[in-house]
Amino acid sequence: MNRYLTIVMFMFVSVISYFVNADDKIGALKSKYKYMGPFYEGLATVQLDNKWGFVDENGKIIISFEYDNAGSFTEGLASVERNNKWGFIDKSGRVIISFKYEYAGDFSDGLAKVQLNDKYGFINRDGKVVILTQYKNAHSFYGGFAAVELDSKWGFINKNGKIVIDAKYDDTHGFIEGFAYVKLNDKFGFINEKGVEITEIKYDNVYSFHNGFASVAIISGITNYTINYRWGFINKDGKEITKLKYNRPISFGKNGFAYISIGGTLTKEVGFDQLDYSDELYGVIDYNGKEVIFPKQLGSYFKGFNIDDFKKVNINKKEGLLNTRDNKFFPFD
Repeated sequence: MNRYLTIVMFMFVSVISYFVNADDKIGALKSKYKYMGPFYEGLATVQLDNKWGFVDENGKIIISFEYDNAGSFTEGLASVERNNKWGFIDKSGRVIISFKYEYAGDFSDGLAKVQLNDKYGFINRDGKVVILTQYKNAHSFYGGFAAVELDSKWGFINKNGKIVIDAKYDDTHGFIEGFAYVKLNDKFGFINEKGVEITEIKYDNVYSFHNGFASVAIISGITNYTINYRWGFINKDGKEITKLKYNRPISFGKNGFAYISIGGTLTKEVGFDQLDYSDELYGVIDYNGKEVIFPKQLGSYFKGFNIDDFKKVNINKKEGLLNTRDNKFFPFD
């Protein structure tokens, strides 16, 4: 056998073995604990006999099971609870910020949300209170802004604690890719970081921006207490790129394409906003809203692959999508 080919085959088998072994290792770890969270900064939160600690990716116990609750490691610190008070530890288990808060969230943008006397504010990594505990509720900082609740309405503050978007919405979360969803009178829309509403607040459901686009929906009917939505997507100008007609939220891959599904008969609700349809048709859409692969009976195939497994190619003067995992080619319609 050609020496180069032998090396390539060895590398391929090694890579596959690595991922299989890694999955087996994580599965074995999960079976040991009552709960195991995802790995952040090399450590995962685990629960054993109602106490919490941290393990590394080899399963070694790095921080012993001595806490009543725990968050994840972010920016080098993790929030942990002991005797109904929260503080922060580093990866050696050393207490960095003392146990004095009613609740403490993860660090993000250099600040962490904390609760004291039923009010929320923010501290820095030195434990210094930089935004007073004055809010009824708050979300973490993302991109320099945090959503806060004041007088039962939500707005946004900057890292100096200054209100930059007035508290006038019924719900929101945080800015993602420069935009945040907002809710008012049971309808949703989006604002930019200047507080400008880039859409009307008219949708019944939305998903945050991802790869430049956001899914939006209206209710098309309610059956047996199950809400049936029709989904489309908008760009960062707030423009609807498609009609709202698809069964599921649309999430674009880095390759510029997204799965779509349409039609079929609603059979059951399988999770939050996740509905199961019989005989629904699957296809692929591009950033311009064009159905490049018309909806067909392809659901059982597409469900086995991530949209980023496909790449746009030209074969025999015909453009289409090539599945890089099984080399199956789908010409554009």
